Amino acid sequence: MSEIKDEFTKLYASFVILTWVWQKFVLKNKEKKKIIVCDEAWLFLKFQESAEFLVNVARRRS
Repeated sequence: MSEIKDEFTKLYASFVILTWVWQKFVLKNKEKKKIIVCDEAWLFLKFQESAEFLVNVARRRS
């Protein structure tokens, strides 16, 4: 991620990674509570659609 200079590309990569983490780890074992930290969350807040996606992920409980 640190080598990606374009902000939109970095946002898209963060979206893909967050979705992958959600599918691979959060939904895999629903009985165990987990915390996901999105270090680049500020990227999501620049655009309304991506901010809504981040809010939806934050509110979900598996």
